[in-house]
Parts: sequence; C-alpha cells; structure tokens
Amino acid sequence: MKNTIIILNKKLSLFFILFISIFGNAQEIGLINNTWYVHSMSINSQIIEAPRFPEMTVQAFFGNNEMLNEMCCSGQLELEITFDNNQSTFEVNNVDTVIENCTNNDLNNFRDLYIDFFQDNTASVFEYDIQELIANMGNYLSLTITNLVGDTVELYNSPHDPQVDYYIFSEYTTWYLTGIIIDGTSHQISYETASQTAVTFSIDGSFNSQICGEIISKAAFINDDGGGAFGSGNFYIPCENIIFIPGDCDDNSLTTIEQHYYSFLQNLVNGNIAIYQRGHADFSDVCGSIEIIELYDSETNSWVFLADCVEPLSTNTFIQNSVVLYPNPVNDILFIQTTDCNPCTVKIYTPNGKLLYKESLKASQDKIDVKELSTGIYFLVMENDIGTKQFQKFVKK
Repeated sequence: MKNTIIILNKKLSLFFILFISIFGNAQEIGLINNTWYVHSMSINSQIIEAPRFPEMTVQAFFGNNEMLNEMCCSGQLELEITFDNNQSTFEVNNVDTVIENCTNNDLNNFRDLYIDFFQDNTASVFEYDIQELIANMGNYLSLTITNLVGDTVELYNSPHDPQVDYYIFSEYTTWYLTGIIIDGTSHQISYETASQTAVTFSIDGSFNSQICGEIISKAAFINDDGGGAFGSGNFYIPCENIIFIPGDCDDNSLTTIEQHYYSFLQNLVNGNIAIYQRGHADFSDVCGSIEIIELYDSETNSWVFLADCVEPLSTNTFIQNSVVLYPNPVNDILFIQTTDCNPCTVKIYTPNGKLLYKESLKASQDKIDVKELSTGIYFLVMENDIGTKQFQKFVKK
C-alpha cells in the first residue's frame, strides 16, 4: 500500500511539475508574441502615468533572451535577459541604452525613471504576470513587471485607451474614406471612389489603409472625459510609425484622394495630434444607421471622414424598422421575422454597397442560407412594392 501511494505521489509530482513548466512557457510565449505599450509605473507606491504623445510611446518587444524598448524621441533601452521557465521570472544580465532628448523634458524624465527601474536592478530577478482584461474596446492583455523592491511597470498589448468603442477595432469592421478636407479645402469622394478604399484598425495598434497602394502604420485612440456613448478624444501615430507602399490606380480621382489622405497622416507622423469623434449618421437606403469616425487636425485645419458603409445615392425612404434577424452573429441559417412587409424583396449588401443576394420574402417568417458568405458585416434590406425599405445589420461568423 505504501509503495502504491509513493508511485501515485511521484506521478502527481511529475504532473504538477509538467503543468508549472507548461504554464511558465505559455507566459513566456505571451510575452514574445505581443508588442507591449507602457501604461504606467509605480515607484515607491506612487503611480506615474506614461506620457501619451506621438513622440513618446514606449514600446517593448521580447525575444528569447532580450527585451528591446523603443522610446521614440528619447532613445532606446535594450536588456539582455534570461527566463526561468519554471517561474514567471526573468533575470536582467546586461543593460544597453541609447539616450536622445525630446523637446519636452517631461518625456525625458519618464524615460530616466523607466531605465532606472531595470538598470538599478541588474543581476536581479524580475517577476512578470500576464492577465486578460475586458473593457469597452474588447479583450486585451496586461503585463505587470515587478522588481525586487516591489516597484512595478504596467504594460498593455494595445496603445489605445481601454474605454474606446470596440466597434472601431472589430475584426468585422472595415471603414471607407467618404470625405477629406486638407488645409481647409474640401475634396469630394464619390460612392465609386469610396467603395474602393478600405481602412482598418486593430486592438494591437495596427492601422492599415488600402487605396491605390497600401499605408501601414500604428495608431492610438485616447478617450477624453466627454466622449458620450460613442467616444471622442485624441488620435495619433506613435513614433513616426508609417510605411507607404505605392500602387497603381486606374481612377485619377482615387490617386488624388490617396495623396491627400497620406498628406493628412504625414502631418500626424510629424507630431500633430488629431481629435477623433465617433458617431452615426441617419438612416440610408442600403446601410441603415451608418457608423462614422471623424478625424480633425487643428494644426492644418484638415479632416478625414470614415464610414462603415457606402452606397449609391437614392431617394427611397425607410419606414420604422420591424425586422428581427436571428441568430446574429450567424453561422449558416439566418432567420428573418417581420410584420410590416408583405410582399417584400430581401437584399443583402456588403459594406461597400455590392449586392450579393436578392430574393422575395415568402412569409412573415422566413430564412436565408448564408453559410457561403465570408466572415464580416452585412446589410439586409427589405423593400416593399412601393420602394419603402427596412434595414438590419448582421454579422457572418
């Protein structure tokens, strides 16, 4: 009996050690697979918020044996580290710094505090902990690094304010350029032109724009206190982070729009901070209630207008919406329920106004097979025989 107990205990011990090892590796993988943005520090129990300026966003990148910190205008910090796979810890073996000075001395002071956090504890062990958090913008990760004296650095795998509206970053959301004003001069964007643009934002800070070519960047949305239901605040591009890959356009107007749009972003790269405002427009024929983002650069009196749906102009009108779609999001069969539309024609559009489906509604409750649709947001419009329409959005998983 004693031998049996010993064998079982050995097996349990082996399982426990294996579990701890896997967990430690998972934590380390979580470190390496993310770009981390410094949010705050706690030094001697005093909370110090990280500066949120285009020229000073501290980004941390982990490798197997290193931690690289890009501090934009104030320099660079590179740590040689050794992970302990059985514990969520690493040891700092060596510290290399490249010191540059920002014009704003507060940014330099924060840099010095951040460097000292690691440099003053060289050859000692740092604990780290990764947690998944939930906020308005969706799920994100926090990383807390603690030194021997209990001081901490808190980082997120997102540069955005956690209270920013999630719809901006949804994997289903594509934004379209619907208007642009540069130096006070308005440049009209037609439906045909807008439908060929695509702008996406991600929780990790990725910000991509496709027009003729592609503009790859990072961006940060920071809420203010008066954002209301949709949110408003500052929008900036950190650390001069932008790549422009030219492309060819058959449409000259699209080429012109791309040039103006890139000019707007370039001013943000150079340090300007735009004001962003989230909202929605009135009901329209295809899109219904259109979600919008307005970006305003007061330094150049320039605007960019984005919408999650574009469509041709029409004079048809909407009635009060009585359409119910379920399940939503949907995998394959979408059920439609209505009381005010008989007979009706059902149409499904993409956000850029492309008609994908058209069929007559057979009864007050009907269904559509949508399993062949790609993942994304779609717009279902029900139109009666006199041209009056009802609208609902749905998400195809």
